Formats: sequence, structure tokens, C-alpha cells
Amino acid sequence: MYFSPIFYVLVAAVFAAVQFIPRDGVRLRAAVLALAGIIGIVTVLQMPPMSAVVLAVSVAALPAGSRLVAARGTAASTGLLLLAAGPLLIAWIVGKVASSVGWTRLTPLLFVGASYLLVKAWSLLKDIRDGKTVAPDPVEVTAYFLHLPTFLVGPMHYFSEFQAELRKPYRLDGEALVDIAFRLTLGVVKIFGVAGLLAPASLLGLDPSGPVPPLTLLWAAIVYSVVLYCDFSGYCDMAIACSRLMGIGVPENFNWPYASSSIREFWRRWHITFSRALMAHIFVPSVRVLQKRLPDSPGLVSVLGYTGTFLLCGYWHGATLNFLLWGLWHALGLAVQDAWMRFQRSRGRRPTPKKGPVQTGLGIAATFLFVSVGWILFVLPVDRLVTIWR
Repeated sequence: MYFSPIFYVLVAAVFAAVQFIPRDGVRLRAAVLALAGIIGIVTVLQMPPMSAVVLAVSVAALPAGSRLVAARGTAASTGLLLLAAGPLLIAWIVGKVASSVGWTRLTPLLFVGASYLLVKAWSLLKDIRDGKTVAPDPVEVTAYFLHLPTFLVGPMHYFSEFQAELRKPYRLDGEALVDIAFRLTLGVVKIFGVAGLLAPASLLGLDPSGPVPPLTLLWAAIVYSVVLYCDFSGYCDMAIACSRLMGIGVPENFNWPYASSSIREFWRRWHITFSRALMAHIFVPSVRVLQKRLPDSPGLVSVLGYTGTFLLCGYWHGATLNFLLWGLWHALGLAVQDAWMRFQRSRGRRPTPKKGPVQTGLGIAATFLFVSVGWILFVLPVDRLVTIWR
């Protein structure tokens, strides 16, 4: 999408249109963004008819579901939230299963962008239930869901953040234009100049059959860490730049994740907008429930909380066993870190003492290695993992 001429025509058209919209024309601004999203999805993404129908039904149903949740307020149950997100949730689950087992007739249910839309829908509904967002305008909801620059790869706004951006005065001075041009150029360099050149030496370039020496596999995983980061963050750079041209600021999605000295810190720096939703809407609520039921077992609560959260994280990326194993790998790392911090507290020590440069460097190296090994599970199907060690 980010290299389609039609996409940039739409970005330019929105840029021109918003120059003439008054500051208080929030609904008109949202309508322009929603229309650009619809045109882009039809012309640039060229969705199959089944995918387009599911998307249309999901977007049309969400405002009604939002009003239903708003009417119940804090009394709205999790079941009601799931019902409100029903069309998209059902299509996402069925499409995931269909794509993993090869049911080609149903795979269009899992259209591009569906996973991001599901997170957006759940975040919106939960914020309405918790009183953080009032019942939203349907036009603003449509613009939020179909915002074209972030439709495929994020970063993901919370709805309140998107609303705030709609209400900000549009300013684009020389400094902003230079920054936008830099982000676009940086994205292209990351995607083609780094990720594209290194991909053959990474996990993506491994021999599709036969054994792989352990050191070769480890090196390929380390290179893949760079490839994935540059590819993903490069597209996010381009999405952020194009969104700014359309008058909508977007949260950053990466903050030097491989400079993290612990796995917990890594997840605060990697895919930030998804990680925060995962923690806020899955991990924290589940841990609160577990703490009430297991008040004397903090270790078990930690293990169960991370396991459930990262199994879902793995499934969100793909409905096959290797993605679930990748999720469990990260759950294990986080649970071990929590156990170490509890041990430190039990000995009367600070759980996060100030680290010297050597400790910090070792922590960064260990975290990078841990994450890199995890990418092996992320990329390679289980049957390929078995043949590698023969």
C-alpha cells in the first residue's frame, strides 16, 4: 500500500481538503478521513467481496454496540463487549482457523488489517464501559477504524487519542515537512536498504528442508531480529509521516527495543501501541481476578497471567502451533524475571537496583539473544523445527 501511487493521491487529496475545513469542523474532517479510507481499501487494497462485506458489517455494527455498552456503563459485562464486537470477532476467529488449515473459501474472512481492527474495537468498547470515552459519533468511529495510513501495520491509536487529534488545529510548518520527509526516507531505507538486503541471510533465507547447524540457525535468528525490526518500524515510519500529512498525529510504535536490558523493558519498547493494549486489556484484568482467587500465590498468578496473555498474543499473530510456542517463550521470560524480582525483595534488596555499564551491557546482550531465539519459533513451522535438528 505504501508504494501505491493511488495511496499518495489520497493522502494529497486529504491534505488539500483539510486546509479548507474550519477548526470546529470535526465531523467534516472525520468524514473526509473515513471517505479516504473507504476509497483506499477498495482501490489500493482491493479486498475480496467477502472481506469487504465483513468489514462493512463490522464498522456499521460498532456504533450500535458502543451505544449499548454506554447505556449499561460500568455494569456492562465482558460478554456484552464481546457481543458488541461480534461480527468482527467471529470473522477473525474463523478466518484464523481457516487460514491455518487451508480452508480457502473462508480465508477471506481474515482480511488484511482485521487483527488491528479487533484491538481497536475492544479498546473502544472497554473505554466506553470504563467511562473513559463517551458514546462516540458514528462518523468518528468510521474514520478511526478506516484511517488509511495505519490500517495495515499500525501504530494503533486509542479512540480518545484519535478524537483528540481530530480536534487539534491543523498545523504544518517547514520543520514539520522536513520531519515528514525524513520519516518517509527513513522508512524506505529501513525496508529496502537494510531489511531487503539482509533478508536472505536471516531465517527467511534458510534452506526449506534438511538440518541446519545450531550456530547457523542462531546467526540467522540474530539477522532476522534486524530484518524484522527494520521492516516493521520502516512501515510504521511511513504510516506516521503520511498520517501527519493528513492531519492526524500517530503514537510512536518503537523505542529502540533492542537496547532493552530486560524482557519486560523490551515489551515496553517493541510494538508499543499493541503491547500497551495487551497489558491494559488482557494482562492487568486477568491478574486482578487471579489475585483475588490466589492471594497467597503471587508466583502462580504471574505465571498464569503471562501465559494467558502471551498465548493470546501468539494466536493474534497466527493460529498455528509455532506462534503459540513463541508466545509461551516470552511468557516464560517474563515470569522468570518476575520470580527473580520477588526473590530480590525477599532478601531485602531493591528489585531494580541501579546498574553499572557492564551489567547494563550484559542485560542488553542477554535480552537481545533471548528475543532472537524466540524469532525462530515465530518464523519456522513446527514440522520445520523438527527437521532442523535431525
